[in-house]
Amino acid sequence: MTIGQRIRAARKKAGMTQRQLADKLGIPYQSIGQWENDQRNPKITTLQRIAGALGVHVFDLTGIGAEFDRYSYDLTGVQFPPGMPAAERERRVERLSKIDCRSAYSMLTSEEVQRFWALLREEAAQEKAAAPYSSAAMELARDYDERLDAWGRKQVRSTADVEIARCEDESRFMEEAAPPEEEPKVIPLYWSPAAAGLAAPILGDDYDHYVLTAEDPQGAVFAIRVQGDSMEPHFPDGSTVFCSKDPLQDGDIGVFCLDGESFIKQYHHDQGLGMTYLFSLNRDRADADKLITRTSGQSLTCFGRVMTKRRYPLPGVEKGYGRW
Repeated sequence: MTIGQRIRAARKKAGMTQRQLADKLGIPYQSIGQWENDQRNPKITTLQRIAGALGVHVFDLTGIGAEFDRYSYDLTGVQFPPGMPAAERERRVERLSKIDCRSAYSMLTSEEVQRFWALLREEAAQEKAAAPYSSAAMELARDYDERLDAWGRKQVRSTADVEIARCEDESRFMEEAAPPEEEPKVIPLYWSPAAAGLAAPILGDDYDHYVLTAEDPQGAVFAIRVQGDSMEPHFPDGSTVFCSKDPLQDGDIGVFCLDGESFIKQYHHDQGLGMTYLFSLNRDRADADKLITRTSGQSLTCFGRVMTKRRYPLPGVEKGYGRW
């Protein structure tokens, strides 16, 4: 768990909202959301205040309580007066090592607390400088250079490109899932589904109020159900998709209205030919694709962009497409 995840867990266990914790600390409540979503890390002094407000120990928020024993000698050495006999120094170190690390931490002076965290940062920096890559990464690099032929290296590169794109899309999805608000966000969930292979109108329809959960993208402004099989298996019949009002990029999934009929399709625009394509992800249902030309006179409106955790290759593009 990250520090932010530990703060969130401790806050919920304490039965406090983000705003209540912020009021107790005397800070803007947006800061709590930024910490809990790991967008920022609080200073150690602030972390200690958070721990106090939540009724936990600072080690419970950092997960490094076991590290304390490794630094007990260095920390107690800070307050050894000049000329202290070696036997007395050893006695104090032994006494410190026998008590609970949380109690020992509480006995430190403010200078020793700063020394403890400085030692941790220094060691982390040294480890990063000594080994910029993990042993698994180094082993993979050796195999790439020494044991793979040109075809094998191409396959590794292709797989890496796909996975990098997936991770970037996951990051984009999580950014759209903004810090949870104090009150659950409610969006409309339309009764009539946008058609995925079967057309159905959605303008003017009634809707239910849908309360977004922690697993849902918090940036969604409406949700809608899929009907039909042309977007399977990624968007099966009856599933619910969440949509934002962000501009579409080439290859995005969107909710469209074409001449009064609504669809969930993959968007592609060919600037050279001046043609817009609405593709079905299920290529067995290519008959449900839509083509709009410059001179067709058709009316096309985009209601929103479907928020997804990954990209989908355009028809005819191989999986190793990398970035669009």
